[in-house]
Amino acid sequence: FLKIQDGCRAFCSYCVVPLARGPYRSLPVTAALSALEDLAAAGYREVVLTGIHLGKYGTDLPHKSNLVDLLKAFDRLRLPLRLRLSSIEPTEIGDELLDLAASREWFCRHFHIPLQSGDPQILARMNRHYTPQAFAALLERIHRRLPAAAIGVDVMCGFPGETGAAHRRTRELLQDLPASYFHVFPFSARPGTKAYDMRERIEPDVIKQRCADLRHLGSQKQQEFSMKFIGETFEVLDEGWHCRSSGLSRGTSDNYLTVIFPGVDKNSGGLLKVQITELFDHGLEGRIKQS
Repeated sequence: FLKIQDGCRAFCSYCVVPLARGPYRSLPVTAALSALEDLAAAGYREVVLTGIHLGKYGTDLPHKSNLVDLLKAFDRLRLPLRLRLSSIEPTEIGDELLDLAASREWFCRHFHIPLQSGDPQILARMNRHYTPQAFAALLERIHRRLPAAAIGVDVMCGFPGETGAAHRRTRELLQDLPASYFHVFPFSARPGTKAYDMRERIEPDVIKQRCADLRHLGSQKQQEFSMKFIGETFEVLDEGWHCRSSGLSRGTSDNYLTVIFPGVDKNSGGLLKVQITELFDHGLEGRIKQS
């Protein structure tokens, strides 16, 4: 993990991060590239670029830059690394970023994008600057460009004022999205945020039920996504033993599939070509393809 950005000024009404982390601060491009070179030299084969508000990378630097500029500079280095992005806002995924993702093997086909709610009124109360329709259009665009891409979605249950109808609208939107997994979490009132003083609080038992409902849907989505790749071959990052006594290793594909496969007698950390053979309860099984 390489943290290239800190700070947030979005001021979502439920979030204390801008108060805790302060303004935008970015790692200079030269420093970020130097860190990536060092990680590659140390034997790492995947780096996750992280930030509190990753899509705002570079806006605070003396010579204005952005995430796409950094990725293009990385491309010119030709390092033996693949890069994965951490969470990125839906309003900050443009065509240039998708062009890179679709044309570069080092760019992991994986986007994690916060939705938070599929109800337009709740999104407005959250101070989120997009509509459910715009979010759906973005995911459809990603899916058209990168059909095998994993798309994770953050969603919050029980924001003040979230009616049963609002929850159903969120569920219906998620049901139709080309998403591969959800991160579902309950609303938590944080002192200092606008939502802390909002009325129409939702009962904890109701929030719990709504979370369980969306997590169940997310499990179905994840299974459907995984099943599409049985028989396909991916470069999988060997992350060590899954069960040493059984000789099974565990790894992750660029599109965020967890794969269990017969281990190899060497240090973990390399990229291996693994063919997916079947789906089981905790992920996918595969076998190493000999070159």
